[in-house]
Amino acid sequence: MSLIDLVVKNGRESFLPAIARVFIHETLKHKGITKSVLTTAVAVDEKVKARISAMISDIFKTKVELEEVIDSEIIGGFILRVDDNYIDASVRNKLNKIKKELSKSEIPS
Repeated sequence: MSLIDLVVKNGRESFLPAIARVFIHETLKHKGITKSVLTTAVAVDEKVKARISAMISDIFKTKVELEEVIDSEIIGGFILRVDDNYIDASVRNKLNKIKKELSKSEIPS
């Protein structure tokens, strides 16, 4: 509470959301927990989430807090974010890459 009082007293209350995010991140880091986000087009079952959590735990040598996000716009596949690591294996991403490649190549007439 003293920190919040000090921040407000100095007119820096606009920084409170950022301070809270950093505090939560550092607390999880101190406890050895890595927050991960799995984005899919449809909900995945608990077995799949458990396997993904185990894989992340093995690779990063940490406990995992896995958050699931449903985003139908990715069409299929998944997007996995672990700390600063990002794996985009979504159908939307693959279609965008194909579109970019096709727009680069000119078809002779």
